[in-house]
Amino acid sequence: GYEETIAETARYTNRKIDLSESELDRLDFKLNECLRNINTPIRLIYFEADKLKKGGKYLSVSGKIKNIDDYERTISLDSGSCIRIDNIYDIESKTMSSE
Repeated sequence: GYEETIAETARYTNRKIDLSESELDRLDFKLNECLRNINTPIRLIYFEADKLKKGGKYLSVSGKIKNIDDYERTISLDSGSCIRIDNIYDIESKTMSSE
């Protein structure tokens, strides 16, 4: 009813951050580093769009890369997660320096 509608309207969502060209280059570099060290666990910070309203939230997931689908532009992890590359905000790994 009415109260659920009000609560949904008040629920806060984040907007997706548009990365600059240099940030996209940095992310591409990190992804290539991960491919060179494929058995090293990584942590992906990514944007997940809200299903009900504009915006979404940033989440993180950890695991080892299982597959990268260039056609679908997704990364699958051994944890079962499948993340769209276009939604990735950052990649962390012990093999790369954090910038």
